[in-house]
Amino acid sequence: MTDPQHLLQQFIEEDRAGGTADPLAYLQRVEGADRSELEALLDGYLARAPRRAFDAEARYGITYRSVPDNKACECGAILRGLKRPQDCKLFGTVCTPENPMGSCMVSSEGACAAHYTYGRYKDAVTT
Repeated sequence: MTDPQHLLQQFIEEDRAGGTADPLAYLQRVEGADRSELEALLDGYLARAPRRAFDAEARYGITYRSVPDNKACECGAILRGLKRPQDCKLFGTVCTPENPMGSCMVSSEGACAAHYTYGRYKDAVTT
């Protein structure tokens, strides 16, 4: 019998070398409780292992760079519930879904973008 831990190490080395390791081929090398243990180990590894074929940053040479929000943007306070979107000086003027100044306005699900699209005029009437 072959040790499941040893087979897992072999699988990881092969996977990292070329990304073509076949889990089923490794499972066929063991039987019984060792097979169940190896299957669990492989599942755990594969769930966390980076899949190079789907890694756009590696494939296309993309490097991450952080882009900070505008200093006048109140997105942090809005997300924490300390302020409302209309409390931000930029909201609805220079900051719109077409020209976002902060992360809350970038996505249609962002707090400010949703408020701009669905709640902006309601607040003007009720306040």
